[in-house]
Amino acid sequence: MRLKHFSLFLASLFLLLSCMKDETPELSNKEYQDIAYEAFIYSYPVLAQIKLVNSLLEKETLVKNKFTLISGFLSKDTTSNKTGVRILPNTAGILVDITKGPVIIDVPTIRDAYVAYQCIDMFTHNIFYMGTRANFGYGGRFVFYKEGQGLPNDQSIQSILLEGNYAVVLMGLLNKNSWEQKKLEEIVNEVKVVYAPLETSVYPTYKEEKAFSPNFVSYVNSLMDSIPKKEVALLERFKPIGIIDSVRLKPEQLIAVQKGIDSALSSIKSSVKEMKALNGYSSSMGFYGNPYAFKGDYLKRATGAFVQLWSNSPEESVWYRASTEGEGKIHFNKKDFPPLGKNGFMTVSILDSNNHQIGKSLTFTKEMLDKKDTFDLYFSAEVQKEYWLKIPNGSFTISLEVFLPETARVIDYSPPQFEKEL
Repeated sequence: MRLKHFSLFLASLFLLLSCMKDETPELSNKEYQDIAYEAFIYSYPVLAQIKLVNSLLEKETLVKNKFTLISGFLSKDTTSNKTGVRILPNTAGILVDITKGPVIIDVPTIRDAYVAYQCIDMFTHNIFYMGTRANFGYGGRFVFYKEGQGLPNDQSIQSILLEGNYAVVLMGLLNKNSWEQKKLEEIVNEVKVVYAPLETSVYPTYKEEKAFSPNFVSYVNSLMDSIPKKEVALLERFKPIGIIDSVRLKPEQLIAVQKGIDSALSSIKSSVKEMKALNGYSSSMGFYGNPYAFKGDYLKRATGAFVQLWSNSPEESVWYRASTEGEGKIHFNKKDFPPLGKNGFMTVSILDSNNHQIGKSLTFTKEMLDKKDTFDLYFSAEVQKEYWLKIPNGSFTISLEVFLPETARVIDYSPPQFEKEL
């Protein structure tokens, strides 16, 4: 009798559980599309960075756990330019791999030039800086690590916590003196990786067809060991398409996910217009920074990565660009001067349609500008007056970059308008 009752109890329990399961409906195709849209915008910077790092690793101009010169950003024969990258012309760097353990780096003191060590995480956030602004150019020892890894018992070593397995550290050097390239080579030899694990992991291989398909989730999963604490709920929402989870989607669900990806990419491209500043310029202001700078606006982060990877946070530098053609000038009155901090300066360059620099650039230090009430920048095919840049045939882009700005004032700043010669 008791066995009969127990059997009835099990049957009832099974029926109840079955009903409970049925009460949780499967996601609709529209929901899969919406999740994929959000997830791709969130992930796009990761994909763009993997593409560039692959290119640099292939050329051996960026190396795991070894500080090296990075060349080719301004030459037309490098595939890395297809990503729209423009960083300081004299550049060195390292791909930090902490998969098997922390990495410790020594950097030298540099007080006679502008130097910046920009530390970029897997999401392309600028998570840390060393150099002229960040620590007044003094050297030091720094350890890159992730949660769960042991740290050296030395209070003089500054720790840099990563959310993924990798970081890119870029060092840029600018000085008006002719010894700039030689100085860069000297510094590269002085930066020391004092500890790194003997083993490293395999960095993901970039494939365009994979990055823009439902399989893009595997790139994010391969770099993320732990979920950023503030994004647990968000990534839980992304689980149905395979982020931080393993799923097998039906054909109709895959189609919905692809629609979400295509729509997300369209939104990223459309949002480029939000980078507009005054007087016909676009600006990097608000599109680059640390994780807190975006306040959850992942579309801004993706737009910045789409337009130009590895731009600086506004505390370090802000760029302004205006596309035009033909000869002309930019006239600066005192009120139009860039808002420079104590050691700040502005560079002016001409770029072609692929963001390659054409010819030389001009540099204006705060000290120079403090002695002026007005000045003109000339853009022409033939030599002009004191401040002049040669332009190519057809369209080009004027690029002005303000380094070490006064943060409070640079928010609303825009250079004067380019005046075409009639």
